[in-house]
Amino acid sequence: SFIKTVCTTDSRGFTRCRDYYYFNDILVVSINSKGEIEWNARVPKREVDSQGGYYLSYALAVKGEKLYFLFNENPKNLQVTDPRLLKFVNIPKSVAVLAEVNSKGEVSRDALFSAKELNKVYMRPNMCHQINASEMIIFAINGKNNMWGKLKLY
Repeated sequence: SFIKTVCTTDSRGFTRCRDYYYFNDILVVSINSKGEIEWNARVPKREVDSQGGYYLSYALAVKGEKLYFLFNENPKNLQVTDPRLLKFVNIPKSVAVLAEVNSKGEVSRDALFSAKELNKVYMRPNMCHQINASEMIIFAINGKNNMWGKLKLY
């Protein structure tokens, strides 16, 4: 992740600066006890906004030898295999995605729900947490209402 500040000056000499928050691909590296890299994996995603990044980032859960990453995604990206072709996420049109990385470094991604089908419910991944070996608590916002859910990991 990184923050990029863009400043523009208008014809009257007034300068306006805006921060853009980027949360892109997740990189996973498996290192054995000898310090050697066994495999690496890339969970592709493209996220940027200028509102503080509240709906960006990801949540991590571990179950056995699997890693789970929960994040908001552009639904068009679910079928994209070339990371250069990924589109940035648009939160009102986003889907909550659960990506799984197995012990061989293989990545799969599944859409859980869309913001649209849940009537403008927007997940906040950085507020979601694993609560035990097989469950996560999911936090989302609908207007001024906070919403909580439980995700079972299999």
